[in-house]
Amino acid sequence: MTPLCPALGPGEPPLTPEKAAWIETAGRRMQQEDAYQHVHATKSQTLAYGLTDSPAGLAAWIVEKFHGWSDPAAAEPPFSLDALLANITLYWLTGRINSSTWLYRGVREEKSLALPAGQRLTPPLGFLLPGHDLRPPPPDGMLRRLGNVVERRDLPAARHFTAMQAPGPFVAAVRDFFRRDAR
Repeated sequence: MTPLCPALGPGEPPLTPEKAAWIETAGRRMQQEDAYQHVHATKSQTLAYGLTDSPAGLAAWIVEKFHGWSDPAAAEPPFSLDALLANITLYWLTGRINSSTWLYRGVREEKSLALPAGQRLTPPLGFLLPGHDLRPPPPDGMLRRLGNVVERRDLPAARHFTAMQAPGPFVAAVRDFFRRDAR
């Protein structure tokens, strides 16, 4: 998922029909899955009490995301039970589920995921885009509004947890991006 939003307001180029269609499709998809973001952003501390007090509550919260954001129709999950339990255990033993949710509150309060009008990111940007994430992969033009895009790699069959579901292609993409200047 591409969490950073390009500036779309006054002073920015108008959206092409392709970009406008992508925004509409992304918005529709997020309506199905963004309740967690709203809870994290508005009631993160309240949620944290339940998730840090109950291992069953924490497991249910995390497993629901893994199930819904993977392939819910698949007979078997695309990752091992050990990997899923390791993820849950990491949050449970450290008591850090709350710090993972406060990011959403900060983003909401600071509106920090949208670039200001006219601002672009100058470092080289690379995108590894799963084909079945919470939002569909954006068109190239949307990514280029962010700044210096030097690499885009699509993984059409991948979903939200790409590093767990497709570790080989994920590692290869990260290595290739950071080695690109050494070629």
